[in-house]
Amino acid sequence: MNEFFNKDSFAMRFLTQLGNLILVNLIFIITSIPVITIGASLSALYRITFAIHCKEDVTVLRTYFGTFKSSFKHSTLLWIPSCAALSFFLYEIYLLWFELDPKYAMFQIPVWIMIFIILSIMIYSFPMIGLYEQPLKQTVKNSLILAVTNLPLTISTIIVKGGIIFACLAIPKLGVVIGSFYILMGFGLSAFITAFFLKRIFEKYGSLTPDEDEPEFMSSEEFEESKRLAEENTVTEKSGKKA
Repeated sequence: MNEFFNKDSFAMRFLTQLGNLILVNLIFIITSIPVITIGASLSALYRITFAIHCKEDVTVLRTYFGTFKSSFKHSTLLWIPSCAALSFFLYEIYLLWFELDPKYAMFQIPVWIMIFIILSIMIYSFPMIGLYEQPLKQTVKNSLILAVTNLPLTISTIIVKGGIIFACLAIPKLGVVIGSFYILMGFGLSAFITAFFLKRIFEKYGSLTPDEDEPEFMSSEEFEESKRLAEENTVTEKSGKKA
């Protein structure tokens, strides 16, 4: 019994992480109500989930609102245009699919490509804004690089999350069940799972924030240098194996 209540035991670590996910999920929902703040909320949400993966002794409220405040400008500047552009292209898909003659179906291809690009940027950018301090332009550029170089993860993330939304719209009863779960902890769990894969990718190019008081940031120059070194190490490892 004493081992169960030991803070380093598996059971206590699991319960602590579960409690953190439920708490940060609630905070995320509350801070996202104005809609315009969803970008900053996403960055703060990912900051917490990365902290859990890195086994940081994180204070959820302090870290969340600290990240929310520091990332608000960049996150909002990215969220509003991305959301507007995504809405526009989705409306274009609606017109091409339901309103126009089927012979115009081929015009969907460039629209779907634009939707894919926007979603790819959003998948990588908001976690990066929550973790690193760098120009927004560089964040978008890095996001595109990571989206292309990690295409399987990018595609699977879009399919899974898009599939959940489609299922909720197509089957109302299922949507109620999924919606209820998301209110409890779905947003936090979704970010936690995504962060598990993103963590491995980001660690190739820069250090994740090890401490909430003294975070390490990845500058544009450090990103490019780390990327170059990672490529050199990959080539060296392959050469060593061949030898």
